[in-house]
Amino acid sequence: MSREEIVKKVVTRVTAKVERIKWTIQEVSQLLENSTFAGPEIYYEKTCMGHISFGKVTNNILIKLHNKSNKTIRMIKSKVVLLDCDGKKLREEENEFHTLERKQNVSLMIKNQRGVLNSLKDDKLIIDCCLKFVREVVLKSLRLPDDAEYQKENGKKVLKDLMKMYNNPDGSDFTFQVGNDFIYAHKTVLSFRSE
Repeated sequence: MSREEIVKKVVTRVTAKVERIKWTIQEVSQLLENSTFAGPEIYYEKTCMGHISFGKVTNNILIKLHNKSNKTIRMIKSKVVLLDCDGKKLREEENEFHTLERKQNVSLMIKNQRGVLNSLKDDKLIIDCCLKFVREVVLKSLRLPDDAEYQKENGKKVLKDLMKMYNNPDGSDFTFQVGNDFIYAHKTVLSFRSE
């Protein structure tokens, strides 16, 4: 692996945010045909907002995720569960989408299940929606020096740091972390190897 690949790997991280929404819709039988209702808002991040919506379109139940921001949202995993007022599961659907473009929407559930809506106890429907947003964040970009300059400066810095640790009277054990690896060393081992 080249140094460029290593540095690129070091300065990039992947984050995931999980949002869970429980939305109760009352008087479902009174909702108009071919209508859509905006639901709770979701903040993917500070400047990126959206919401879910519920609709009765012909014989279908339609649940959508809307991106109301100017940013593209990447890798969305969704799990939508329809429940009655007692918490009994009526329907469940899982999906995965690679992108949701700005100002666009995507269907999380489309079901030809109007019978579900007509037989609800207390005329209430609960939508339990769990969303996972995954995004890659670049922390910073680095300028890589040429090999000779890099090795010389890096070597001086390591020696200086080791000398500071060796002369420090507090404690005698050291832990180095390189990537995900931890290297444990004792003060006497370091002094023996440096001679």
